[in-house]
Amino acid sequence: LIVVPLKKSSRNSLKYIAVFFIVGMYVLIGYSLYNEIDIYRRIFEQGYIAHIPYPKALFVNQNLFASHLFLGFIFTLYLRSTMGRYKNLMWLVALPFVAFIILTYSKTKILLVGLILLAYLITFIVQNFKKHKVTMLVVTFVIFALVSVVITFYFVPALENTKLGLFLHKFLPDELFKFGSIHSRADIWGVAWSSITHDWRNFFFGQGQYISKLVLGKGASDLDVVVVDTTWGNFHSGYLEIWASLGLVGLLLYFALIIYIIYVDFRILKYNKPFGMFSLIVLGAFLLHSSIESISLLIFNAEGIWHGLPVVVPQLVYYNQIKQEEKRLLNKHGLTKDAVYI
Repeated sequence: LIVVPLKKSSRNSLKYIAVFFIVGMYVLIGYSLYNEIDIYRRIFEQGYIAHIPYPKALFVNQNLFASHLFLGFIFTLYLRSTMGRYKNLMWLVALPFVAFIILTYSKTKILLVGLILLAYLITFIVQNFKKHKVTMLVVTFVIFALVSVVITFYFVPALENTKLGLFLHKFLPDELFKFGSIHSRADIWGVAWSSITHDWRNFFFGQGQYISKLVLGKGASDLDVVVVDTTWGNFHSGYLEIWASLGLVGLLLYFALIIYIIYVDFRILKYNKPFGMFSLIVLGAFLLHSSIESISLLIFNAEGIWHGLPVVVPQLVYYNQIKQEEKRLLNKHGLTKDAVYI
């Protein structure tokens, strides 16, 4: 975060990394289609069924596959934000990521993708409303109409047995809207909080990296809570992971970093609206993601490090260029920052 933004080649390097990751995920999608074709066939024939295998490619479970698909989606949006005339073609590149995230039945990633797309849609309507008022009103009306039709055919008993109603219930089962996983997470969060507050040193200074791997099983046993896979489990909250590992001191430093990134994103927004909006939207999605999954920037696990590349590093690189340009203009006119306000 300190060295990379200072290198002139950083933006190109990040674009190469983004392309490399996107291509790699496309290869894994192909691998999954080839080796898990029976799973996809079952999904299209029977719809979603809880607690049965879903596509996972080479990962240990479907959620990890969905997490990397989601990261490929973010990398695609990053490349789109750096492009000019043909930037909207990147939505076609992003489409397979959205489709396969849905097919993994990973509720968290489906929610995050939906929120990001909604944010982009609202941004698009707001930015174009003055120039194309009638068109934007029509777009808004069509969207509300489609949502209304889906809600009507899904929830009205008389329409549930129609073809559209059956289709919606097949791919939007009631299980998708249940929050059983949140209740399970609440039990795990209770274990985490007991570990953090067990000793004042734990509270302020933490217990060391990856402490959740050691604490979760013991804590769950003491609280008579059944937690699946406690040997390799985690606290399912990036913020609790930081607090348990690095204490309140580490957590406050982490929040200071987040606040700084938000400041940087708003500075970028003044100079480059597409990239600035991308930065704010994906940061917001990441912060929500981090509240229900053990993923945090700068914390040493693969997901946290990978997510830091599109969520933080390009923004810092761009902001460094802004500062360099401002400095160049000041020097050109023989001014200092203080002199600007005279």
